[in-house]
Parts: sequence; structure tokens; C-alpha cells
Amino acid sequence: MNAKVYFLIASILVALLLSTQTYVAFCAPTYHVAITGDDSANGAESSPWRTIGHGVANLKPGDTLIIHEGTYNEAVNIEVTGTEYGHIRIVGQGQVIISGEGVDSDGVVLGPGVSFLELEGVRVTGFSGSWGLALYGTNNHITLRNIEVDQCETGIRITVGNSGEPPEFGSADYVTLEKVHLHHNSVGGFDCTPGPCYHLFVRDGEFAYNGVEAGFGADGFAVEIGDHMLLERVKSHDNQGDGIDIGSRNPLIGNTTGDITVRESEVYANQKNGLKLWSGGAVINSIVHSNGLCGLVIIYNSNYEVVNTLVARNGQEDRDYGMRAGYQQEKGLAGNDNIKLTVFNSIFAFNGPPGAPTGVYVGKGVTFLSDNNIWYSRVEEEIYLDARRKAYSQDDINGKALFAETDNDEHSMSADPMFVNMKANDFNLSSNSPAIDAGAPVFQGINAPSMDIFGHERPYGSYDIGPTEYGSTSTKTTATFSSTDRRTSLAASSPVATTREQQAGTSEYVYLLVAAVIVTVGLLGVIVVLRSRTRAGGGSLGARAQNQVQIKMQISQTA
Repeated sequence: MNAKVYFLIASILVALLLSTQTYVAFCAPTYHVAITGDDSANGAESSPWRTIGHGVANLKPGDTLIIHEGTYNEAVNIEVTGTEYGHIRIVGQGQVIISGEGVDSDGVVLGPGVSFLELEGVRVTGFSGSWGLALYGTNNHITLRNIEVDQCETGIRITVGNSGEPPEFGSADYVTLEKVHLHHNSVGGFDCTPGPCYHLFVRDGEFAYNGVEAGFGADGFAVEIGDHMLLERVKSHDNQGDGIDIGSRNPLIGNTTGDITVRESEVYANQKNGLKLWSGGAVINSIVHSNGLCGLVIIYNSNYEVVNTLVARNGQEDRDYGMRAGYQQEKGLAGNDNIKLTVFNSIFAFNGPPGAPTGVYVGKGVTFLSDNNIWYSRVEEEIYLDARRKAYSQDDINGKALFAETDNDEHSMSADPMFVNMKANDFNLSSNSPAIDAGAPVFQGINAPSMDIFGHERPYGSYDIGPTEYGSTSTKTTATFSSTDRRTSLAASSPVATTREQQAGTSEYVYLLVAAVIVTVGLLGVIVVLRSRTRAGGGSLGARAQNQVQIKMQISQTA
């Protein structure tokens, strides 16, 4: 192999060194926007641009745009996209407000195909006739962090199109919302219509007072079509519609798995229903209380789980059940004759209006499995099983008649759970609550969660019934579940790391790549030099050998 070949190999390695990943790690710049800036400037911190729209238009994969404190009266259309190894970051610094005053368009728009992008630290407000923040479709690996949207038509809208119809620009996949606050929007807080939204992760979000000023039945959080979703530490309250409504049109696509989990969340004081799951899901360590209609609604055929959850004081505006499972739909998109509902370690109490309490309704097509629960709403009819055309009273539960006839609720009870102060919405267990140590560690192959709604470790003694664990003060940093059902470990098994972790991994990869290239180029250089010397040395040795041969021939001839 000659020097030219070695030089060619070295050139290829140098090209790798100058690849996109290397650019991201070493060359990707940070730009700045400020209300004192000028769009004819270069975007440096000392010479910032004036408008966010101009700033984002100049970004490339791996770039960061810092938006400095101030009010920006503009719509922002983002058309640039990041890459797997070069996320684009747009970060508000200080109090950044994107105002829609006098603007007749959607507020912040991620156009079709925009992906691998993070938006952080901004408030979007005043786009009264439009969407505050929108992902138009075919968007993936998007992170929205520390975002507030208010006084818009819809806070966050994902996908474009009409309800029940295919999306105009495609679906959204791997979208993460962290500490997002959507409030006082006229039509809805969060809305994925028509969808679908896949791999949607919502953490520490709040959806509140949507539809109140407009008098519209706005949901706090709604996904028309979607799958593989996790909502944790979410609050949805005081909305004019439902608190959380997931999967109402899922039967239209017919291939969803019911991989939906709501956990460590609170859904309360919504005008309509509390939490509606249409096509499967799990509710874990959550509190659903004081909603105008039904607290927990389970609708179409699929598997559902309710674990260590409290459903209380619902259906008081318009008398309704605490929970309805498999209730017949007049114009349903799917059947409700093959529902599996597993309920354990949960409390259903004080549902229905004062003087006219209600229990729970379980439809004909529901396979109902339950134990270690507290049922305490209606003396003569705590649980109505439509398949048996029979209501079971508190005496039936405590006297084991329910267990004898259905093989359910052997260890359940009908008793006042004795909250600390229910009138003040303090649903912690008092020291003499019958729920303490009355739960089960596992039921039907599903393990109880290893922490409570506040992150306190379970069990403290034995497992408690309900979302809180009395006496436990130690905090688990991460929820762990060992259920055989994949839904309870969705976060841990998710293939999506946080973007910052991905970027860190990318940097480590690039550092190794650079080191490898440098070492390889150095070795190739050494090899080239050595081979050159060897060839030069080899020529001298060859000459000496020829001389020795000639001398030997002369000696032989003389002899």
C-alpha cells in the first residue's frame, strides 16, 4: 500500500471528523434575540436580533437561540428542523412573553415535519381567535418545557384537521410536555384533534379554567386518537368540560393497544366528567374528586386498571355515578361487550349529590375483578352489576355476600375512609382510618406502586388503600412498578431519553470519534514514515548482498 492510499484513508477519516455530529459538538453556535436588538445584526449576545421569527429562521441543527426577557408582539412560525444528533433549542431567559395582540394567526407554530426541537421558558398569550402553540403534524421528538399558554382559543393544539378525519399533515410522535401550564383558554387547554398522537409524555403539567370565560365546555386535556401515553403528576381542574379525555376516536384506526397511564395526578372541579378513558388505560395513585358529572368513565372494549386511586364527591352537579364502566353508548364507534376492569387498593366514596348518593355502575360486557377496596357512597347500592341486574349494598360488601356471588372484594369493606379534612380537599388518611395497612401488594398479577401520590415510599408497614401512604415520609426519586402489565412501567421502558441526555450522549460519542480519528491519522502517518525508511534501507541491503555474491563468485573462480 503506497503513501497515496494512506493519504486517501486519512482524508476520509478527516471528513468524518467534519461530519454533522462534530459540527454539533464543536461548531454549533448560540444566537440571541432581544427587544433592543436589530434583525440586521449578527445574532451574537452583544449584537442580538430583534424578532424571534428572524432568529429561528437562521437556525441549523444543533443551534441554540436565547430569547432575552421582554414582550414580543409577533407570531412565530418555525420551519427549521433539528436532527437526531443536533436538536435545535429555543430558550426563554427571564420573563419572555409572546403576545398575540393585534395578530390574526396562530401564536407559535411548528410547521409540518419540524422535529428534534426543544422550546423552553416562554409564555404565549392573547392569540384569542387562534391556537397558542401548535404542532401541525409529522412532528417527532419535540420537547415543550416550562411553557405557559393563556387567553388563546386553544392552549396547545397538535395535528391539523377535523374531528374524525385523517390529519392534514400527519401525526405527532414522541412529544414531551414538562411543566406546561395551560389556563383560561376559550376552547380547550391541550387538544390533539384529529390526531393521532403517539408516545406522548406529560409531566408536572397543569390544565385549568379553560372555557370558563367563554362559557364553552372546554376540556383541560383531550386526545382524540392516540396511544402510548403517560401523564404523571398532572393537575386538570376547573375546566368547563372534562378534566382528561383520551381516545374518543381510537376505534377509527383500530390498532391501538390501550397503553395509556395516568398516575400521581389530580383531576377535580371540572364542570363535566373527571377522567374519561375510551380505549384502555391505567389510573394509578391518583385523585379524582368534585367533578360535576361522573368521576371516572370507562367506555370501549379494552383492558383497564384502577390502582390505589381515590374517586370521591363526584356527580354532585347533575347526579351521576362515581364510576361508569361499559355504559351503553347511543352512537358508539366500538363495542363495550368485552371490557376487562381490574380495581384494587382504591377508594370510591361520597359520590353523588347530598341526599341522593350514587355508587358505581358496571356494564353487562365488563369482566370486573376487584379487591381490597373501600366502597362508601350509597348504603343500599354501592355497586350495580348490570350483568346480574343486581345492586350490592354496603351490608353485602361487609357481610361477604358480594364475594360469595362474584368472587370479588373478599378483602374490601364499606366504611368511612376518614380523611383528614375532606371539606378542605385534604384527602390524607387520619390516624384511625380503616384504609391504613388494608391494601394488598399484588392483585391479579398487578403489583401495587412502590410510592404514593406524593412520592413517599410504599409500603409503610403494610400497603394502604388509596393514593396516600399514612406515616411514610421517605421520598422515592423515581416511581418503580413491577406489574406484568407494561402500562405501569411505561416511563422506565420508554425508548425516549430526555433531549439533554441525548445531547450528552452525542457529545460523548463525538469526543470518542475525534480521539479515534486523531489516533488513527497519527498511526497512519507513522506507518507511512516507517515504510518509506524500510524501502530506503531495503535498497542498501540489496546492494550489499549483490556485492557479497560477486565476491563469492570471484573466490570460486580463483579456486
